[in-house]
Amino acid sequence: MRKRIVSLAVATLICAAPVALGGQMSATPIAIDLATAPDLVTLPDISMTFGNDLVFGDRFTIFVDGADAAESSNPLNISCDGSANPFFGYLYTTQDSWLYRVTSSSEGPGSGTTCTFRELKIRRSSLARDCSVSVRYEASSTSGNILDSGGPIPVATCIGKPPVAPAVFRDSDRTVVASYNDGFIQVSAFMAVQLIESSGYEYRFASVSQVDLVSGEASECHTEQHVEVTVSQSGHAEGHAKFPAGSCPTPDAPVVITCRQSDATLTTMGTNHVMTRGSSELTPKKLHSRSWLFEPLSCSIVAFGAEYQTDIGTAYFTEAVVMP
Repeated sequence: MRKRIVSLAVATLICAAPVALGGQMSATPIAIDLATAPDLVTLPDISMTFGNDLVFGDRFTIFVDGADAAESSNPLNISCDGSANPFFGYLYTTQDSWLYRVTSSSEGPGSGTTCTFRELKIRRSSLARDCSVSVRYEASSTSGNILDSGGPIPVATCIGKPPVAPAVFRDSDRTVVASYNDGFIQVSAFMAVQLIESSGYEYRFASVSQVDLVSGEASECHTEQHVEVTVSQSGHAEGHAKFPAGSCPTPDAPVVITCRQSDATLTTMGTNHVMTRGSSELTPKKLHSRSWLFEPLSCSIVAFGAEYQTDIGTAYFTEAVVMP
């Protein structure tokens, strides 16, 4: 476990020579029939020819506009200059992007290398009737400097009328927990958000505590406002909480938990499908629920003016949807 002090008073600006960004992209756009398309729509093959050299550790992101990105069942279906993926490791998917990292130990894709990404998926439910979906890419160094970019290019348009099958309600529970202990100081953080659309119920809660294990001095604060938690199927979890003045030693600085999977992480997934009848009507309904539990996770806790790195973290996500 590592502890890194966050300094808010000193900022250093590093200037570097500008990088010529000249990546090229290509794809054969598809037409998506909203009346018959599956829940997850596979985009066409997307190719890019890099305009700059990438090396080990550099980040590579494909952004999508006009639709929500979805987890791919085969995110490493990539070829570069005709060879099976020799360069990239998959990180995770966000609502608008797929993230990769250069993992080849010798060298990454050089300027002029063409790589093709396949089986990237988007959610049909996020598409507008007259949708226009485009993608672009961006490569950056470990320090955040932009190394290369390309696009946007069109990859899909929509036709047809989407079927009318709205969810009656969608309930969700997202929780992230992390703790740090180096024998001298103990820091714990807990954040949870429950949204129950069926009853209009909303619950948000966050707590953070710090204990000096030498002196015994302790600080603890709680809030039920300004709490946000996200947990993805890839095991990436984030929690943000802003504590009211007087409730925490650092009320102006939000407490942040950021977690990701490690080699030791175990993932527990569950699904449940039930046919049910409401007490006031005879129309059958379908209940679909799914859940993910990730532990242990590698986490960062930013609180009490410092950042604490720990391998003791847990994230949980459950969602229930009732369809007519």
